[in-house]
Amino acid sequence: MGFIDYDIEIKGVTPDLKKAAALLIDSKMKMSYIDSAVRQDYTLGQVTKKTTILNYKLNQAIYYENGMTGKSGIFGTCDQISSLIQVDTTAKIEFTKETKIILTFVCKKAILHFNSGEVAEYWYTNEIPLKLPKHSFFNAKIPGVILEFSTTANGFFMRFKCSNYGDKLEGIDTLFDPKTTRDYKMMGFSTYIQYLYIQQQEKLKNNPEN
Repeated sequence: MGFIDYDIEIKGVTPDLKKAAALLIDSKMKMSYIDSAVRQDYTLGQVTKKTTILNYKLNQAIYYENGMTGKSGIFGTCDQISSLIQVDTTAKIEFTKETKIILTFVCKKAILHFNSGEVAEYWYTNEIPLKLPKHSFFNAKIPGVILEFSTTANGFFMRFKCSNYGDKLEGIDTLFDPKTTRDYKMMGFSTYIQYLYIQQQEKLKNNPEN
């Protein structure tokens, strides 16, 4: 069991996006895990808070978000909720000889080249004896514990850097419980997929040329 904390640096590429990035100061991500479950808590500045829990022992999972449009979420199996996290498995990986120290650990640099033309840099280490259960939060092509990664997407440069890690967790029963009793508007995965299909059909109807 354990956890990894990341501080997130976000910068806008254009002047307009630089202003928008001001709302994203103090963004953070936390990964918590045990042998049979993993949880991601993602705070995007003042904009939104997202949580994903994959409980493989129960084969139940949940994603919920508290953002500008309200509180909503989706529940389903681990594979179903994992499919919501899009990871490009066709990306080509380039291993370099570069190294640097992060939190006293020697890290190696790898570069992922995506079909979209985007590039992501990863710094990973094999010196931390942590083994996360199966999940889709990071690209599985990286052969180690990721302590830093950066990419530019949708007009924003983003860098995630590990600020802390540990091998102890409190409140495990509730931490990995794939349910929320808060006032969230929840829907099942199948309903969500149907909702997306209806939205797509409405979009095609309103924009027949696209």
